[in-house]
Amino acid sequence: MPANALVAACRHLWQRGILGGFGGNLSVRQGDVIWITPAGRGKACLKATDIVRYPGTGRPSSELPLHRALYRCGDEIGAVVHTHSPCATAFACRGKTIPALTPESKQITGRIGLVPACQPGSDQLAEAVVECVASVQGVLLLQDHGVLTWAADLERAVLMAELVEEAALTAFYYHLLGEME
Repeated sequence: MPANALVAACRHLWQRGILGGFGGNLSVRQGDVIWITPAGRGKACLKATDIVRYPGTGRPSSELPLHRALYRCGDEIGAVVHTHSPCATAFACRGKTIPALTPESKQITGRIGLVPACQPGSDQLAEAVVECVASVQGVLLLQDHGVLTWAADLERAVLMAELVEEAALTAFYYHLLGEME
């Protein structure tokens, strides 16, 4: 069931420090239905009954327009993960991309785009993301906002969110060590 998978993914990302507080949201598409985390709820303590079915009842994340826009980009997108992971979000807030330093980061960071700052939850943000989708492969930094990953399934979208944060941390530590010389 998508609700159980979303709850497990939220807990996993929270334990890794990639989701915190009320920030971020996750969704899974199943046919014409989107299962999405609710608005205004901490992700670490969600239950399957908290997950919102769209269309349906419940108060979905304010980023529902963003998730819907991504799903309209192609049937190959089955899951979306949006985080405010600390280090990658710091790069996004500085308007910088993440340099590729390790073999793992080289697999993803060369394909990370940067979306100009837009109001969170807005149609403008959703449109700006859609404009970038074709030129990247599953990862975008949202300037002054956070990180967005998407994939065919939730497991891969979560993995991409983890890899982006790892790449950002490595780049940050690399810069700090360089300053020490």
